[in-house]
Parts: sequence; structure tokens; C-alpha cells
Amino acid sequence: MIRETISGAVTEYSKFYVPEGTRPRSSRRGKSSPRKQDQNDRDAAKRLARILNCNFRAGDALVTLTYAAETERTEGEKRVKNFLRRLKRQAEKAGLAFRWVLVSSEQTDEGEQARLHHHLVLSGDLLRFDGQERRWYIGKQPAEQAWGLGWADVRTLRDQKDYTPVAVYLVRQARREPDEKKWTSSRNMKKPVVKERLVVRPGPLKAPKGALVLHSGEYDIQSGSHYLRFLRKGREERDESGPRKGGGR
Repeated sequence: MIRETISGAVTEYSKFYVPEGTRPRSSRRGKSSPRKQDQNDRDAAKRLARILNCNFRAGDALVTLTYAAETERTEGEKRVKNFLRRLKRQAEKAGLAFRWVLVSSEQTDEGEQARLHHHLVLSGDLLRFDGQERRWYIGKQPAEQAWGLGWADVRTLRDQKDYTPVAVYLVRQARREPDEKKWTSSRNMKKPVVKERLVVRPGPLKAPKGALVLHSGEYDIQSGSHYLRFLRKGREERDESGPRKGGGR
């Protein structure tokens, strides 16, 4: 079986063996061993990368929100969701689409304990950099005033087509609790296109002619499983011009 997943400009091929008379199983949630948890994290990063590749582009932003005062996680989740609701209302009034991904973290980049903070990937139509003031605005206010509870660091996404590195970083930042969901997002996200087909030819996967291979996993000669991620030559890119219209939830 080959599963083809198309997410924006990125295509993935996954080849795996399916015994006759069975169907491939979807992943199940449950208590996980440390080894299984590592695999779950890799799978979560793949799923998040697909969402990012489908919905975000250069000029959108990775925003980190921190608190001036110690904040419990439950209270922090309420506050950041209220912040997102305020931005959504501003976007709706302006007739703009508003998409977001949220990852909450209580650790540093090195994995050490840290004060609760939030990482957001935001569609960039509500973001503006004031060159004279040398600061970012989110909506109508400077970023830290818009947040209002501490500090706000804004960094724009690069035009790199494949945001897998961003997804890997965010999943690593997520609170490391077994089987806990690593990220949440707005409900108006575009979804990747998934196609499956049966194959009988042995051997590793090959990218189409002219494609740029981003990652090729190790081919398992016993099971025939293999993974390939690439940019297809000539594939129509996402629209990079102008604001995205339409409200979001």
C-alpha cells in the first residue's frame, strides 16, 4: 500500500505492508511506553507539519507569549484562548481569515523547567511591523499591549515551503505528558489531501522526475516499508498575494 499525502507544496509517500483481507489501522490513543511516546511525538510533528504547510506562508508569524507573573496552566489556557477570541473578532470585522495553532509549554529549548508560555502560529493579516517605532503590532495595538499579560515575541515565517522544522520545534516544546495532545488549532484549517493505492512492486519509493527530495527514510527490506517527503516540480504554489478573505473559527 502507498499512501500519498499532499500538504500545500509538500508531498509525502508512505509505503507499508497490508496483509490480505485487512485494512490499515488508524493510530489509537492509550497509555504509551517511553519508546512509543517518542514515536507519538514524531507522528504529532508530521501531522502538525501538514497543517502548517496547508495553511501558512511567508509573512505569517510565530509568536511567543510569556507571563509577567507566575500563572497556573489551567488559568493560562483560558487567558490565551481569550486572546485568540479577541483577535478573531478583529479579523471578522475586517473580513479576513484568521487561522492559528497553539502550543503551550513549561520548558526551555534545552528541556529544563520554565514558566508557562505559549507558542502561536498566526495568519499574518493582523500583524504589522512599524518601522519607525521598531515594534510589532497585533491587530490595532503593539504586540505586548494586545497580549497584556507579559511579553510578546513576534517572528515571521520564512518562505521555505516545508514547515516541518517549525512543527518539530513546537512539538518538542509541548508539555511532555504521555498521550496528551501536543497542539490545538482553529477549526477553519485546510486539510491535507490523502490518497491510497495498492502496489505489488518491491523496492524503495522514488520521487517523480525533477522533484526536490526533502527527506527519505530508511527502506525496510523485510516489511517493504519506506517514507519519502518531497517538493514536486511544477506544482502550483499557494497563493502568496494579498490578504486571505473570510472569517475563521
